[in-house]
Amino acid sequence: LATRIARLSTRARIALARALAGAPAAGELVGALLADADPEVAYAALRTALATARAGAALTAARIAGAHAAALGALVAYLDARDDAGAWPPCARGELDIATRRAVARVLWAGAVEAAVAGGDPAPLAATARHLTRGSEAERKRALDVMQEVHAGRGAILAVIERWLRAPAPAATPADPAALAAVDAWLAALVAGAYAPTEPALLALRRPPLFASVAGPALAELAARAQALSLAAGEELFAAGAPGETMFVVVSGALVAQRPPAPERTIAAGGVVGELAVLTHAPRAARVVGGPAGAELLVLERAAFLATARRAPELVLGLSATLAGWIAPGRADVL
Repeated sequence: LATRIARLSTRARIALARALAGAPAAGELVGALLADADPEVAYAALRTALATARAGAALTAARIAGAHAAALGALVAYLDARDDAGAWPPCARGELDIATRRAVARVLWAGAVEAAVAGGDPAPLAATARHLTRGSEAERKRALDVMQEVHAGRGAILAVIERWLRAPAPAATPADPAALAAVDAWLAALVAGAYAPTEPALLALRRPPLFASVAGPALAELAARAQALSLAAGEELFAAGAPGETMFVVVSGALVAQRPPAPERTIAAGGVVGELAVLTHAPRAARVVGGPAGAELLVLERAAFLATARRAPELVLGLSATLAGWIAPGRADVL
């Protein structure tokens, strides 16, 4: 079974791992994906394993132990690379940080799956993963206290998590590139310069919160399909009521949204416009023009965005949350 799954493309294995969340009897398939060599697949499989374990799916101790070992080994490799990453370009350092956070989540989700299979409550470890990887410094400290209680007797796991929370230590010897390549071939290729033409777009896409935590390979795929656009001061990007199939990320400069009688709104670098059109085909809600110094933009076509969203569904969830935030405050019928 594992051999047959390994023959599938990365995208197909990710889709399979996510789809199995609704199939409680799919324990064997989920188990085969837990220690997948691709971190995106393993990440998705662990999320699914947690859902299926809660629903009573059978996952063997060997499968869970393999997921623990793979996640912990990946985290150690990322931390070794971090200690040696001082001279890395900004794009590579940023992607390493995101990959490391996702590895931390994998370690904790493996523990949560183990708890669920044993009939325990996986919620504390699942919540700890969220607070450790996304929370404030105070939330991280509280989450570490929970880990120390729940993972008592798991000194190796605690030691690696505590190492991650400390500042990087200068490496006595250079990190082994092969060790990083073994757990994350995409990141190793990025460090080696294989994605140099895409790096400026990838850096720009990381600025909006919508894209901040998407896996590197998925976002790089979107960055490769993005188009650059320069807009002069006052030049129209689109008119109110115009049909829309694209969204725009402001790389530098600014855009100005005009929707009389409301005041003009400035969208600075790192901002996004056009989300509604990408999600719903809705017409443009305002006229948007270049700011006083113009704007440099990335253009994301609807088809490219949705292709990436099939690989990273959190993109659609993020857009939906944004749109709900716009609608709910002004709608008495939205509860």
